[in-house]
Amino acid sequence: MRAHGILRRLALVVLVFGAVPAATSELSVSPRWEAGGWIERGTPIVLELSRAPEPGEGEIRIFLGTLDVTDLFRLDGVVLRSDPSVASLPGGRHDLVVELATSPEAWREIGRFPIAVLHAGGFERASVSPTVQVDGNGQAAEGHDPASNAPPRETFFDTTLRLGLRTDHEREGLTVTSEVEILGAARREQALRFGEHGKDAPRLDLARYQVRLETPTLALEAGHVTIGAQPQLIEGFSSRGLSAAWQPARWLRLGAAGVNGTSIVGWDNLLGLSRSEHRVLTTSVGVEMIPSRPGGFSLSGAYVDSSILPLVGFNQGAVSDAETSQGWGVRLQASDLGQRVRVDLGFSESTFTNPEDPLLSQGTDLVPVEEVTKSARYARATFEALRGVKLGASTELDLSLGYRHERVDPLYRSPTSYTRADYESNRYEVTGSLGPVGFNGAMSTGRDNLDDVPSILTTKTQDADAGLSVPLSRLFSPHGSATAWWPNLSLGYRRTHQFGVGVPVGGGFSPSHVPDQLSTSSNASLDWQGARWRVGYRWSENDQDNRQPGRENADFLSRAHALSLGLSPHDTLDLGVEVALEEAENIERETVEDTVRLSANLLWRAGRGHSFDITVSRTEVDNDDLGSERRDLSGDATWTWRLELGSLAGHPIVGRIFLRYSNRQAFAFDPIFGLDDDRMLWTVTTGVNLSWGS
Repeated sequence: MRAHGILRRLALVVLVFGAVPAATSELSVSPRWEAGGWIERGTPIVLELSRAPEPGEGEIRIFLGTLDVTDLFRLDGVVLRSDPSVASLPGGRHDLVVELATSPEAWREIGRFPIAVLHAGGFERASVSPTVQVDGNGQAAEGHDPASNAPPRETFFDTTLRLGLRTDHEREGLTVTSEVEILGAARREQALRFGEHGKDAPRLDLARYQVRLETPTLALEAGHVTIGAQPQLIEGFSSRGLSAAWQPARWLRLGAAGVNGTSIVGWDNLLGLSRSEHRVLTTSVGVEMIPSRPGGFSLSGAYVDSSILPLVGFNQGAVSDAETSQGWGVRLQASDLGQRVRVDLGFSESTFTNPEDPLLSQGTDLVPVEEVTKSARYARATFEALRGVKLGASTELDLSLGYRHERVDPLYRSPTSYTRADYESNRYEVTGSLGPVGFNGAMSTGRDNLDDVPSILTTKTQDADAGLSVPLSRLFSPHGSATAWWPNLSLGYRRTHQFGVGVPVGGGFSPSHVPDQLSTSSNASLDWQGARWRVGYRWSENDQDNRQPGRENADFLSRAHALSLGLSPHDTLDLGVEVALEEAENIERETVEDTVRLSANLLWRAGRGHSFDITVSRTEVDNDDLGSERRDLSGDATWTWRLELGSLAGHPIVGRIFLRYSNRQAFAFDPIFGLDDDRMLWTVTTGVNLSWGS
């Protein structure tokens, strides 16, 4: 009986507990792709749930970063699979987040996985950044006096257009970037190449473009490129063309480039190499003697073959004559492990000639220019003698010494550099700091006529300069923090003596024709800076001492004092006033000219994109000894409204409107030259700017 009762109780327990469902395990999710790898854009994304969701347990939501992509996935049992036919996931690196939401306010994250989706074309990184800018500027009204002071156009409104596009793509170590800029003008005179083509200049023109392909060992560029790293042969030469750089090993770099002979723009001659007689070709090689420390000991060389025609560039004057040259150069750069000693040495040789130019000779027999081969050299060295030397608890001393030497032979010429021929110079420099105090100084000498040609004047130049910066606000503050009542002090001095050596033989020269001038310049400034105010004082003095025989009194002395005050009584308001007094003395003529300059400005940022800017200035120049005077008064008042106009295709649209009133008045009287002029011009101008893009 007792055993039978125990069995009945055990059966009851089994029935009771058997009627209670087992505890549901917590829902989780796992990815079915290789972590860290890239996924093709059209590949389905598969997630696996740990179990099927229970009815009423919640809704599964899937986010790619902050973008809700739930509608791209379909649930099949415990598998969530994206449907590429509906839409592809956006390219790039993201976090794929899976959430379980029981309501819009109640949710929990059940999985987060990094995912990398390739962009279209299989690129790991892809960005396209267009820009559009439209500018309109016009003159609504004007007034003038006298009639001869009328502006070229009474009223007008001109518009210009700027289109830009930047792209950046990367795939398996290959990077492709591009940039293009197109400029347009409604008025022909404002066209990009009006200076070249006049009325035939296209209104919409290509300003610049560049395409660059780069791998870990190779770089190719087309369009606007900058080439050259040999200071006296070719350095930073910018034009349109092609360039390539190949680094087959860590210690070796090879380069080649071909560019147009001058800077060009426009749709024609797209690669810049259509004219062989107007181009620059160069090859280069660079060797790192210590591959593990780039720049520690490197040797580079370059060869340049250039042919330049007397063409007018779109932004420069005409070359005076056709010219060709072939040259080579080598450069050695080295430094120690701590970068305390740095050396840069270079040598170049160039063969230069002026070929026969029919446009220059115009049928006249000219003496041909002989081909010459000349050389140039330079040396630069820097030595950090002291670095961070402790002088007390918080004061450090730094001291650096420098030396520069350059010599360029007479008649040396490389069309791709701006080296001055027939000149030798040496410069010694020192820079350093003692705590917050900074100082610098330099001395240099130079001379020309290196071949000592008797009929040519030899000129020597001796130059010395020094500077000192003393932040008194930090030196005299109790705990080293800046104190507004102590100013920052800056001092500067420069002395230049330029003089001729001897009298050239022949040509009728005399000692009075040999220049000899000593010039000195001194300046000092004090600046106070508070939270909402600033005060500045400037002083300068310049002395020009002419020591040329017969012109010893042809000297000039000038002094200037300037005081400025700035206030910001509110975050939206800035006020400024400046007063300057100048005195210029002509020793030879025994005259003194006094100048008084007054200026004031107000900037009010009124809010909601509105701002008002008002500037007024007045200049008075008097020479009592000559009885001459001049008065200039100018004023501008500008209202600007900046507008945020939303966005298009994910890029902001920004607008700007301005209205400006300008007034210019000038009066000049000079009895010696019979000048008595009084004129005035006022204008009302307006402008609109719209820009879209990143």
